[in-house]
Amino acid sequence: MDKKVQSEKRKGFSILLKWLGIILLVLIAAIGVIVVFSMIDKADPINALPPDFSVYMRTDSIIDSVEPLLDLEAADIILSDPSFAAARELLFQLRTADLRDNFLLRSAASRRVDIAVYDDNRFLAIIDMGAYSAVTRWEKIPVLNTA
Repeated sequence: MDKKVQSEKRKGFSILLKWLGIILLVLIAAIGVIVVFSMIDKADPINALPPDFSVYMRTDSIIDSVEPLLDLEAADIILSDPSFAAARELLFQLRTADLRDNFLLRSAASRRVDIAVYDDNRFLAIIDMGAYSAVTRWEKIPVLNTA
């Protein structure tokens, strides 16, 4: 009788493990489908920019474009002017920040960005997040109004 009870417990435990495995596989498959969909479902950034911009810039990697500028000695000379005090402080903070060595930040910042600058000193940046858009497309993006 004792062996029969143990056999039924093992059978029940194996059924529970089987169902947990199925649920885990379904969740992993769903996440995979969302990531693939996010990578495929793209719009051309040029079509997303409002017309009448004054300057258009594009870079294939934000971090590769900005990081050399952070270490540029000419930036120290330009920012030594008292009118650039706030920018100078920001530059020094960015130079010493541990975020520059963060793998996830570097990976997220190695994306293509399209920037349009408008006559009234406003700009719009569109970042191609690739697979990261599986997460970011569900977040509400803050819009800063300077007007």
